[in-house]
Amino acid sequence: MSAANSSRKRSRATTDRVLLNVGGEVFQTTISTLSGSSAFFARKFSSEWRGAAEEDEDCEIFLDRDADSFRVLLSCMRHRTALLPENDTLLCTRVLLEAEYLGVDWLLQLVKSAAFQNMHPHSDAAEPHAAFDE
Repeated sequence: MSAANSSRKRSRATTDRVLLNVGGEVFQTTISTLSGSSAFFARKFSSEWRGAAEEDEDCEIFLDRDADSFRVLLSCMRHRTALLPENDTLLCTRVLLEAEYLGVDWLLQLVKSAAFQNMHPHSDAAEPHAAFDE
């Protein structure tokens, strides 16, 4: 193994940066941001799947998904809050579909709770998001 390759491997071990190619657009983030927010990425980056990816640390992970909605979803995951565009309901819908696909359950629960509160402002339901799960 060359010194440069060894250095890259050590660098990869000390950082959890990852490149995602989503619908042709490249995003750079961290494994901890993704796996801490998404069941899909938690499985993807679990120890049983990481061995093959570590062999080629320069590779991008390709997702055949919509880059515009993923950009918004990634921002939500980074800030751990619902940061959805208020004036673009179609984009919001696509972001929520991506959240469902990628298993970003906390975001779905936040949105469901907010929707329920808006629809039932005087309700004191313990788990308002459950009304949408039936």
